[in-house]
Amino acid sequence: MNEMNIDTADFKRTLFDEDHFNEYDIIIAMSELHRDYIKEYYNREIPLFNEVYRGQKTAVNIGAPDSEDFEEQMKKLIQYFYEATPRILHNLEQKTTL
Repeated sequence: MNEMNIDTADFKRTLFDEDHFNEYDIIIAMSELHRDYIKEYYNREIPLFNEVYRGQKTAVNIGAPDSEDFEEQMKKLIQYFYEATPRILHNLEQKTTL
């Protein structure tokens, strides 16, 4: 992450809870597993990342932590998010003005 100028010093994993629905304007799932978990435990519908980004109901490919090329997969994933961010913000903005 350092080579991509991403500071992870203050990163900490946050467990999801009901308060997140009040704290954040949108919650986006990376995979069907995430989306289905939210539906089952919170009875809420949330979109997939690629659904907001490209209108596709497909999961983001998150590599397995035990795979040999996990670090490379994470770099590609970060690049994917970086490149997608302007379009996602645009799409979300358009959705709120409809």
